[in-house]
Amino acid sequence: MNGQIPYQEPYLQTLQDSRKAYSRLGISVIVLLVAYLGSAYALSYITAYVMPSLYQTWWFSWLINMLPLYAIAFPLFLWCIKRAPVGAHDPTYDAFGYVYQKPKFHFGHFCLFFLMAVGLMYIGSFIGNTMMSWVSQKTGASYENGLNDLATNSQQWMIFLGSVVIAPIGEELMFRKLFIDRARRYGDGMAILLSALLFALFHGNFFQFFYAFFVGAVMAYLYTLTGKFIYPALMHMGLNFLGMMLMPNLLDWLGLSELATLDPENTVAVNAFIQAHSSAYAVYSMITLMIYAIMIFAVVMLLYLIFKRKIYLGQGEVVLRSEDRALAAFGNKGMAICIFLLCLIMALNLIPMPQ
Repeated sequence: MNGQIPYQEPYLQTLQDSRKAYSRLGISVIVLLVAYLGSAYALSYITAYVMPSLYQTWWFSWLINMLPLYAIAFPLFLWCIKRAPVGAHDPTYDAFGYVYQKPKFHFGHFCLFFLMAVGLMYIGSFIGNTMMSWVSQKTGASYENGLNDLATNSQQWMIFLGSVVIAPIGEELMFRKLFIDRARRYGDGMAILLSALLFALFHGNFFQFFYAFFVGAVMAYLYTLTGKFIYPALMHMGLNFLGMMLMPNLLDWLGLSELATLDPENTVAVNAFIQAHSSAYAVYSMITLMIYAIMIFAVVMLLYLIFKRKIYLGQGEVVLRSEDRALAAFGNKGMAICIFLLCLIMALNLIPMPQ
């Protein structure tokens, strides 16, 4: 047996049960995806045909994103995922064969993790935008981040309600609370990985994939570390406020909106504008430098947590052999089909629309 202990019948049954549970989680996300896309497309086509003037309004774009997801797809997802076994929050972690209590979590810890998430969000956004710019150059196609268009053409109160309140609570309920409550039964590590991966893939495009994965992993870790839904929900709200409201409107709030319309090669006009608005531009420059500093902080802090072994992961109620954890999580029909469909949608979104 090459020095390996042969599997015994009770363990084989445990492994099989674990694969079934992970498959149920994958099927639940499939139900969420199919119900959301199906109802959204149906509502879009019916509205475009019956009431084309309504279809062109800015608020209908929010309605078509929110109503199918939370009124139709979410109840079906909830019905499906509740059939998977629930795991209790594990307040301990294993290190070098010893079991320790996870450290107490304070507001200062939340602030540090929030700063790290902000830095990772901008790093992921840079990766996604750079990748899509490269794809655009290679294919000659033009790709637009639909989220930016939605924010640009909407009222501020709707952006706040939709992206800062409703979306964070709904998405954290689905991909953290409900999903991790079941996936953590087999260990925090795999629960965090799957939560972040499916959350990122569900966004459906490479503009958002990388930063959604990075911050999704941070929010998933906060939930497994504390067992409290409030922390990832507040973090999600803060990140969305920063990315959807504060930074997109920063130039306007500082009175520098005209700067974005100037030709960057026309240095005379640019310098003249900066000199005329020197105080506001100094504030803008400081905020920009602060963001770069936070990005560096995020990388340094992440490396520190990894190399100092300060990432605390519970083993869960069902302990699988290390070589079987990935097999249980990904080696099942439900999860495999789920990831395939999500990747397929992302690939299809790379196909340029006919002009």
